[in-house]
Amino acid sequence: DHGSCKSAILKAQSDQRDQREQARACTTFLTKKNGMWEDRIWHEMRGRPRYQFDMISPVIDNIIGGFEKTVFNAKVTATRGGDKAGVKLRQGLLRSIQNWSDAPIIYKNLGRKYIMEGFGAFCVDFDYLDQDTFDKDLILKEIKNAIDRVWLDPGSEKQDGSDANWSCEIQSVLADEFDTKFPDKDKSSFDTGVQYEAYSDKRTVINIVKFYYREPVDRELVLMSDGSIYEAEEYEKLKGQMEEMGKTEVKRRKRTCYKVKCRYMSGTEWLTKPFDTPFEYQPIVPVYNQFDIIEDKIVWNRPIEKMMDSQRVINYAKSREVEEVALAPRKKIWLTPKQMKGHAKTLSTLNTNPNPVQEYNADQEIGNQIVTTGGPEVNPALINVYTGAQQSIEQTSGMFAASMGKNPNDQSGEALKVLEARGDMGNSSIYKDMEIAITQAMRICMKAMAEVYDANRQVPVTEESGAVSIEDINQPKSLMTPQGMKSIIMNDLSDTSYDC
Repeated sequence: DHGSCKSAILKAQSDQRDQREQARACTTFLTKKNGMWEDRIWHEMRGRPRYQFDMISPVIDNIIGGFEKTVFNAKVTATRGGDKAGVKLRQGLLRSIQNWSDAPIIYKNLGRKYIMEGFGAFCVDFDYLDQDTFDKDLILKEIKNAIDRVWLDPGSEKQDGSDANWSCEIQSVLADEFDTKFPDKDKSSFDTGVQYEAYSDKRTVINIVKFYYREPVDRELVLMSDGSIYEAEEYEKLKGQMEEMGKTEVKRRKRTCYKVKCRYMSGTEWLTKPFDTPFEYQPIVPVYNQFDIIEDKIVWNRPIEKMMDSQRVINYAKSREVEEVALAPRKKIWLTPKQMKGHAKTLSTLNTNPNPVQEYNADQEIGNQIVTTGGPEVNPALINVYTGAQQSIEQTSGMFAASMGKNPNDQSGEALKVLEARGDMGNSSIYKDMEIAITQAMRICMKAMAEVYDANRQVPVTEESGAVSIEDINQPKSLMTPQGMKSIIMNDLSDTSYDC
């Protein structure tokens, strides 16, 4: 019922409130004006230089640059009965799904959130790619602002969320859009669980929830004589063709699997009736940075958090340095009237005239001295503080000068390789965490193929080289054999003898 589902979401929000608030603080630190200053110090320094010298964003951009160069591909494997042709077809279709979903952009944006907040999410959906077609396709979709919008079953303990009983995405819609989609429904906005908001002057929206939940379903599997495996319901449809192909039933067994359903809800009521999806797993896939469970609590790492103090120190030190230099009195030359007599014009333009020699009158009363005072002097301690904080950011992020494309000390080639390797090692966990999430998304697609691509149709299949071919799937075909003509099904996507 609506009440229990709403309570489950609110419970998830309560359990993760501290982790989410810390993640939001990291984003505010990088994106909000004056975010890199602590509020108390910012107000205390009112009327004095308060500058931001952002040293963290270049580090993030450099890491994200690696995502743009990386091709994430899940590996399809054939289980009992699968063959190389089936592997190639499914692998190619998964590449195509990523292509028409603009997956590189999704992965890049996910990577940025992953580094900033330690958390992100995307989902697998099924929709029409073209308004003029009758066939739906699987598609990957980015979930913006996942830190506020995505919630998963607190009982889930797997990093990819594959064991979650429910998941949800809070979506923001304008009032007119709400009336169009859900006429005669109460415009009650769902609580996002955000306690502190960094921005004002925002659009007015109504928050609704797209709630996914899974139900257990008993299914019967049929093992064929060639080792392929079909669900009994699908097998009964193809039984005649199977027999013509010489494929006979060997045995059956029952298994319990899950069917994911979906429903929209507001803060007070259900907005739609339940509708089926083709998914066995929750279609929302979370991305965690160094996921762990400590004291029965899901925790994750936020890389930016470890660099925030160093960045603040840089802001304080550089702002103070600017203050000391900019506000210091200019250098003054003290002369007696006797020394200036006859040279007042050139002495008054001493800072601007091109004269290589400046004449003046000696004054024995002051020992023929020229006295100077003032002039900007940088506090050496501030330079040391700034340098130490900058090095701290490099060490914390694992991104050294060589990794950032700089070679300030003219190190040898071997020394540069060592520093670059250290940077790569520091970022290796990023790619592993992304790989876990992307593999789960591809597994979701694999499990849904039999239902989404269940008709005789054509699909684009992308080779590893990037070449695209159009393939017929679920295509009945007659084949001449020594025993006579036999019917076969070419590129049968109902065959479940494959995994990802």
